[in-house]
Amino acid sequence: MWRRGPQQITAGTEAEFAFLADDDAVTASYRGELTDFGEGTAGRTLALTIDGVNLQLMMPHNPGAASTLNYSLEIAGRDTGTALRAISLHRRLLEDGRFHVSVAGHVVCIGNLTENTSDEASRDLADLRELVLDLEAVQRHCERYFPVPLEIPARERVLLRLARRLVDGSSVINPFAKSLRCTLNGTGAPVLRDLLGSAGLFQATQPNCPVTIGGHTLDLGPVRIFHPRITVDDAAKALAALDTGDFAGLELTLRPADGQCYRVILDSALETIPPEQPVPPAPYALDGYTEPA
Repeated sequence: MWRRGPQQITAGTEAEFAFLADDDAVTASYRGELTDFGEGTAGRTLALTIDGVNLQLMMPHNPGAASTLNYSLEIAGRDTGTALRAISLHRRLLEDGRFHVSVAGHVVCIGNLTENTSDEASRDLADLRELVLDLEAVQRHCERYFPVPLEIPARERVLLRLARRLVDGSSVINPFAKSLRCTLNGTGAPVLRDLLGSAGLFQATQPNCPVTIGGHTLDLGPVRIFHPRITVDDAAKALAALDTGDFAGLELTLRPADGQCYRVILDSALETIPPEQPVPPAPYALDGYTEPA
């Protein structure tokens, strides 16, 4: 239903899309800008842009005819906070409910939304929201802020969730870490002999944990790489070198047992975990992604 405001409506004016309860109380509202207003013989057209959501409301003059609301979501190039607001607005537009649009503080139309979604569309929107939440958390941890990329390939999506788990203080299996190559410096023979002689626990600290997302590299900080059972390629050859005492420069390849992957956790998270407490890996919980072992 159209309500003529007390002044002429012009593009560039502040506008608001508000969602209403049954008693017309505002339950949520989003501010943006009026981008277009037109009035012809058949009806009126009102266009707004709000935080990456473009809306077009077409209202016939005939009070018995249904109005049409078109909208699209564009979050690429926007900061994560703006993108999350856009996703929330888009989600609400898919549901049943009453709304009104105000321009310059005056309500100019009021109407009802009809549910227009599917299980697949809802999942896609939920997945998009999770992606932006992951990016927001990792950016905040690294204090590196950049807009939401236009595209995040599948590999980067997995790395972004890995980074989110780490900054949340969890350990996680790194599906891209199936082996670790190191060069010996000629010291620590007893420890090395124990390592080579049994498939036991291995852990090492890496001073940096860089993750590249959308062309931006974020360093999560010092990270502990570990696995409860590892094997060493050519262990017999390495043991023979230890026996001679001449093993400086020897290269070793260490692999988790049974074809598994290394686990990682930020050193800062270990500061709050008792040494005897197990740190089971957190799941990725990404739709369509098989959890690594």
